[in-house]
Amino acid sequence: MNNIRYKMKAIKKDFVEPDTESFCGRKKLTSGKAYFLVNEDGKTFMAGTQCAMQYSQTDLSSVPDFTTSLLVNFTKDSQGIHASSHLITKQQEQNKKSLALTYLLLREEILKELDFINVSYPSLQSYYQEYLKNGNISQEAMKHICNLMVVQKKFKKFCLENLLTCYAYHYKMKKALQYTNEEGINYINSLLTYLKRRYHLTKDQISGLSNWFQHIKCKEIREAKLKNFVFQG
Repeated sequence: MNNIRYKMKAIKKDFVEPDTESFCGRKKLTSGKAYFLVNEDGKTFMAGTQCAMQYSQTDLSSVPDFTTSLLVNFTKDSQGIHASSHLITKQQEQNKKSLALTYLLLREEILKELDFINVSYPSLQSYYQEYLKNGNISQEAMKHICNLMVVQKKFKKFCLENLLTCYAYHYKMKKALQYTNEEGINYINSLLTYLKRRYHLTKDQISGLSNWFQHIKCKEIREAKLKNFVFQG
């Protein structure tokens, strides 16, 4: 590993299967979250925070993080439970570049590719092309995106926190489809359709989904704790 040290670039923090092995040894990434590291040959590796700090040349505070709405992956993850009370502070401390990139990529790539209705925004599209071309965005773009985030926070539906929660719920529901029967598949798909159109689930839907998850033979589904939706339209 030493001969590739500091040559990799961290491109994002995203969800992974909890049995995914870290780049640093055979340790499992049981939190269900990982930094994605890319080497000079374009090969991608998964890593926890300490590993990413050791083998990446990237300031991790500037990396887009799509995982903040997953509070806990397993109930045994006491560190995650403890850390959840500090999530707001942690998010406030995040680099503005990280927040801007997270917002940009959620709207112009991740949720768009998942078929969320009307998630793409015209003034973001040129910044997304800039990102694809350069792997980065300008200071001007970052400021504009941050200003847009402030505006959207008032309306809640397309605010960063709500979009992250939509993504987390979508991820968990798609995974749950692997562990359920035809009735469950139809039920979860109906909720996915609703989520993609409405950008939230109702309290009754969340309660019903939680009850359904308790019968699924997958701890990652049964014991996951997600943030609440900011938007209720």
